Amino acid sequence: LFDPQRGMDYMVDLVYKDGATQVTVERRVHLCRMVAGTQLMNQVPYVKEDTDMTIVVPVSDESEVLPARRLLARHARLCTAPAEETRKTRVVVALLPGIDPRSATNIANDLEELKRRCKRSGLESDMLQLQDSSGEKAPREAKSADVRGGSAALDEAIDRYGSGSIFLLLSPHADVQKEFLDRARINTIKHYQ
Repeated sequence: LFDPQRGMDYMVDLVYKDGATQVTVERRVHLCRMVAGTQLMNQVPYVKEDTDMTIVVPVSDESEVLPARRLLARHARLCTAPAEETRKTRVVVALLPGIDPRSATNIANDLEELKRRCKRSGLESDMLQLQDSSGEKAPREAKSADVRGGSAALDEAIDRYGSGSIFLLLSPHADVQKEFLDRARINTIKHYQ
């Protein structure tokens, strides 16, 4: 919620694993970004609903393979709904090192099925196999700065597809609807966020 006197209030739901006990911990955090550090703009260069979007889904370990496949199946149902699509959407699954080759094959097959079912809407799909810093496709320790491989996946996607579209980083566990994708397009400020 935005309060012009106070700033922007956020409510963030966090889910993470305790490193020592491997127990999943859920926390809801309330944050406030004060107006003092906010840049006010005269003319806001919002993007339009017909802006191209690249959805990046990082898969960092085997436990995220099935949720990623479910996300692709849900997206296939979204694009088969009757609608006039004039915008291009690209779905990219980024596999981090350590993903089983059979899982990678299953995801590649799901991406092909998604492309086939969404042919009318012009959807593109692709799979990126990320490598660790030494160039090997081997397991690596997650860095605290790179949350579940998201920044590495985004960097690789931007390098491959250019910065001509907006990029949306989604968790494999995300459950999104068409309205969410429209809002992501509308609420993006070009070259700012």
